[in-house]
Amino acid sequence: MILLMLSLGCSSLPEPQDQQPKEVSDGYVMFKTATRLLSENRNNAALENAKRAHLLFSLADDEKGQALSSLFLAKLLKKSDPAQTGVLVNQAKELITLFRNDLWPHYHLYMVEEWFAEGNYSAVLAYLNPLKTDDPYFQASFLAYELMSKIKLNHDASDDGFKDVLQTLSDLAIDLEEDYQEMNSHDPLTVSFAMYVCGLSESYLKHWPKAQAWYLKARTIDQQLSHFKGTADNLYGLGQCALNLKEFPKAKSYFLRSSRIYESLNDSLSANEAKTQALNCEKLLAAEK
Repeated sequence: MILLMLSLGCSSLPEPQDQQPKEVSDGYVMFKTATRLLSENRNNAALENAKRAHLLFSLADDEKGQALSSLFLAKLLKKSDPAQTGVLVNQAKELITLFRNDLWPHYHLYMVEEWFAEGNYSAVLAYLNPLKTDDPYFQASFLAYELMSKIKLNHDASDDGFKDVLQTLSDLAIDLEEDYQEMNSHDPLTVSFAMYVCGLSESYLKHWPKAQAWYLKARTIDQQLSHFKGTADNLYGLGQCALNLKEFPKAKSYFLRSSRIYESLNDSLSANEAKTQALNCEKLLAAEK
């Protein structure tokens, strides 16, 4: 889930407008196709669709499409073409600065995601500290990255600050869930991401039943969206909860199910970790007999 969000961002798809040029309309379709392909670990196909979308937005001089597709392409090209990544980020920043100030939250989230991906969690926290937004979806993403960064830095779990941020995100996730259920959500992936991070944070606090409830909520949305990576991540989280609640048969099942999805997505690292956890459950079950 986390890796996917690093690539998709929050509310990152341009919204279609009435009477828009055909190039822009086609660009939206290709952009959304690129995000879907990326969620399936089909990175090369995602890159080709993103490039075509970016070209169409450029031909139509669609400022929002150009800025957001530039940031999306920058993520995809970071390892293979860092120089071009820098060019794309600067292009996006210039468009946002001069013409589309409303897109600053997208740029801020891009920076947060990049530092998190690099393991620079202190930079994430420093960057997030002064950021304010009225958009609940961006707010949820910023809070989620704050919590994940603190977890990565082994933040004191008893700290009231951590718990306060988690409570804020939890309340926000409930509100966003209501929007989703009422078919009013324009960014359901961020809803499931917020729920997943609530589960992750409750796990960090060793509140296993609470974590379990959040993972189940997130999995439901990911299943409905055919978001396979998110489904696998939530299954893995549910396995951790069941393991710590000494529900070893359930834990083993969750881990094996997540490993099968990871394998289908060619994520061998996650698949092997899930299999290792399943084997651990088998040993614990045998020890009980």
